[in-house]
Amino acid sequence: MDESAIETQGTKEIFQIFKYIGGWPAVERGPWTEENYNWVEAIHRLRKLGIDYDVFFRVSVAKDRHNDMKYIFGIHDMSYSPSDLSQADRKLYLNYMVDIATMFGANRYTATQHSEEVLNLFLVLASISKSSVTNNRTNMYEKYSISELQYHYEYLNWAQYIKGIVGDLVPIRFEDEVVLTDPDYLIQLEKLLSRTPKRTLANFIAWHTVQYLINFLPTRILDKAYDFLARFNAGHAIKPFRWKMCVKTVEDRLDSVIAAVFIRRFLDAKIRDDVVHLIKNVKDTFKANLLGLEWFDRQTKELILSKLLTSIEKVVSVGDLMDLEIDNERTFYNVNISNHSFMASALYLDHIKHDKLFMKLIHPVDDHMFANTGFITGTKIKYLPKKNVLIFPIGIFEGIFYRHDRPSYMNYAILGSLVGHEVSHIFMRAKHGLPPSEWELRSFWTPSSLVNYQEKLHCLAEQYAKLHGDRKLSSQNALKTGDEDMADLAGMEISYDTYLNLIKENGAEPTLPGLNYSTAQLFWISSAMHHCSRYPYSERDMENFGWSPVELRVNGPLQNIKEFAEDFGCAAGSKMNPSTKCDIW
Repeated sequence: MDESAIETQGTKEIFQIFKYIGGWPAVERGPWTEENYNWVEAIHRLRKLGIDYDVFFRVSVAKDRHNDMKYIFGIHDMSYSPSDLSQADRKLYLNYMVDIATMFGANRYTATQHSEEVLNLFLVLASISKSSVTNNRTNMYEKYSISELQYHYEYLNWAQYIKGIVGDLVPIRFEDEVVLTDPDYLIQLEKLLSRTPKRTLANFIAWHTVQYLINFLPTRILDKAYDFLARFNAGHAIKPFRWKMCVKTVEDRLDSVIAAVFIRRFLDAKIRDDVVHLIKNVKDTFKANLLGLEWFDRQTKELILSKLLTSIEKVVSVGDLMDLEIDNERTFYNVNISNHSFMASALYLDHIKHDKLFMKLIHPVDDHMFANTGFITGTKIKYLPKKNVLIFPIGIFEGIFYRHDRPSYMNYAILGSLVGHEVSHIFMRAKHGLPPSEWELRSFWTPSSLVNYQEKLHCLAEQYAKLHGDRKLSSQNALKTGDEDMADLAGMEISYDTYLNLIKENGAEPTLPGLNYSTAQLFWISSAMHHCSRYPYSERDMENFGWSPVELRVNGPLQNIKEFAEDFGCAAGSKMNPSTKCDIW
């Protein structure tokens, strides 16, 4: 937030970085010699500084697809884009690069020549990335030992390169495995790097560094960057306030610390116990209703029940908070944040974050989702099919989803229907999986149950298409949104049945003052509330999440629930009480 300190510091810090990584030839005040320049060493030094080191290819640490209890190192193409620029956009981009270089003291003529070479390299990299992705239609996932990688791609000392990236905390052996998702890219990259002058490589890495650090630089440089973005993106780039940049910097680098503070502040043991009880009630109703379904045969029911009975609910607890705080203490115990340098503080935390990422390579997989602020504060329940675990964030313990001081019909209508939705995924996604004992993803439903399920999906798809007034939606629903539509219906119906069981035990609840609705009607009204959104539905929701438009996610399930029509007195054959219903649950 100290703007004056940033302005006073100017470009001194970043010039020290340029010197450390081998220079930025375009802005060098003296002669730049290429004899001792090594681009691999430059990238290793970026890593040591905490700066993004994904330059010519991207590295990752992710769960091994073939062993989800193990992390594995991956090498991928950089996916630079676009691979082609119009003449106007090319001129705009080049002028931006030259303007920034001159702000660092470069001669405009020299800056233009050098920037042209960097831009050409960028476009060639984008082109080979695009072509290799186009040719790679099989979603490659090839494992190599480091020694095999060295044999096939000789132009780089891979053991040395990987060692420089992961750091000294992780031992690297020649037998260690590496995943390649795009081998063709590495082949083409070898040819490109071999014919590219060292000066261009140095300029490219320096330009990459400038772009990574742009938000920490003086206002005049930052303004130039956002002016370019606004013009390049037709006005769709607004420079954020410095305080927003600061907040984003903290969120990106101290995620687990923020998560711990959030849990400590908002975790209420009584509310947690109530939510756990609600989850148990919904699951119990689900099991009871499942036994009464006639379109599942006995064998499939037994397998689904086994999956349900062995499923686990993970709701954040004091124990999780203690584990998180111990891990944070271990990670950040010697952190020293400087009040005088925004950039140095951010890079210091980046270095720690990178160390923590690569330390995963020597530890077993730990899906510690409670270390993620976005998940902790969010409202999306997550189901992990292979582990058969439902994970619940604190965000659903409050606000619209749950309040301990309001009637249960509201809590069960909203949170209960969400729980029912996710519980249904335990076996809907299981139709793509092996028997529970093997915890993999392949079909274990019997053929007759699968056929019946497809018929139910088709019924919903046809009905949703009529409700939406779009016949094309029928085929789209069946292919893309069918499982989610089925889960929406399950969630509403199961949560309503659960609530009926609750009031049988505890007695009826009062209605809401000032509203002339019965408790049953208030249940159905409440069930729609969490679908209200200020953001319009987009095709991306269907593509990425398999969701139908929100009006279908509310009205679609409700028109298939006879209790809804009875509670509101909907006339037979009316829109919300059609004569033909999809009888599923």
